Amino acid sequence: MSKHTSGPWTIECGKNYSNEIVGKSKTGKDWVIARTTAAKVGRDTDDANARLIAAAPELLKALECIASATCEKWEMPYADFKEQFMPWARNIALATLAKAKGNQP
Repeated sequence: MSKHTSGPWTIECGKNYSNEIVGKSKTGKDWVIARTTAAKVGRDTDDANARLIAAAPELLKALECIASATCEKWEMPYADFKEQFMPWARNIALATLAKAKGNQP
């Protein structure tokens, strides 16, 4: 089991920083996970970094789902599994990548 702060992580404007990535501690209080600052890298890069960091828990979960998929879990023969698994895995990957890149609808 991972010891990171569980998701979801959100992006909020910090007082002295361009973005703060915030999660919830085990007690339910806001917990700043990371801060990004546009002064060093530029606003577009800062926003992209913040989105990527905030998506980390979902990226991890998506990879864990894909990595743990087996024919037995899906209770179907291999041919059916392969036919259904690839679109399922691709959809999970694309949705999570879109969030990380800021391309959500």
